[in-house]
Amino acid sequence: MKPVEDMNIRHFKLINGDNILALVHKKEQGRVIVERPVLVNETLIGGYTLRPWFAFSSQTMYTILDGDIMAHMHIDVDVKHTYVKAVTTEQSLPNIMTEETLSDEYEQLLNEGTDPDSTKKVVH
Repeated sequence: MKPVEDMNIRHFKLINGDNILALVHKKEQGRVIVERPVLVNETLIGGYTLRPWFAFSSQTMYTILDGDIMAHMHIDVDVKHTYVKAVTTEQSLPNIMTEETLSDEYEQLLNEGTDPDSTKKVVH
């Protein structure tokens, strides 16, 4: 396995606005084959989070057409290390809930603080 520093991990800015980091597997005529792409999201406090680009799939290889790429560039070594850690950490598929289940859970959360028979102490 190559050292992380030598991996061709790139930041892609796509025309749809997505910012992704991905390991470039191969460049072909009119497309780039990438491995383990993650979506870069900016947080409210100015940081960034990485999450799977296709969160509901365990697939690891994806094709990006050249026409969908606005720009791409190499990333700094410290970001490469963060990316490798993010994509090699064991992750499960997201828990998908129906509207009814979400509504029930929300109602249960609301009732927890207002239940007069509750033995939980609420501190304000």
